Amino acid sequence: MSGEAGSARRIERSGITAALSEGDLRLAARLSEQGLGTRPGDPDLLRLLLLTQLGLREVQAAQDTADRLSQAPLTAAALDALIPARLAAGRVRDARDLVARADRERTADPASLEAARARIAMHHDDLMAARAILVRGLERTPEATGLRALMAEVLMADGDAAHAREVIARLGEPPTAPGPEAALGSNAPSQRQSREA
Repeated sequence: MSGEAGSARRIERSGITAALSEGDLRLAARLSEQGLGTRPGDPDLLRLLLLTQLGLREVQAAQDTADRLSQAPLTAAALDALIPARLAAGRVRDARDLVARADRERTADPASLEAARARIAMHHDDLMAARAILVRGLERTPEATGLRALMAEVLMADGDAAHAREVIARLGEPPTAPGPEAALGSNAPSQRQSREA
């Protein structure tokens, strides 16, 4: 790709991103479709178009776009757009197949796979399973703020607003783990002293 073409693509994407951030979904969709006119299989443009169609609640159009996007490698960004699209149309089996394919092909990071699995569980109103999936994901990738944000969403849906607020308040901070004395309980210093004696 020439430098001029790459620059044009960056400008095009920044225009779509600006339209999305300003809430102008129709403009974002129109710009995405224009870009796809010259690059029909561009996964980034397909993903952006899919996001706008979901925002506009154009479920059938989103399924057509998702079909095209699912032909590309399932990156974390693609998976993040495809799962809600499939779930919006009640195509749970397709959503699961996408997660399995991304896992098998190793095209998406582990945190994205766990987020997709949790979203599928949430779609079934299985908040307990979603929470377990997210805990597993956070144990493996504690720095994944997307998983933490999704955990807050699950906690809110489960009626645990206090815990959700705590998770949200710590979203920008690095993860912390309790020290080994926390595992021993509240009498940890006295147990340690008795062992030393």
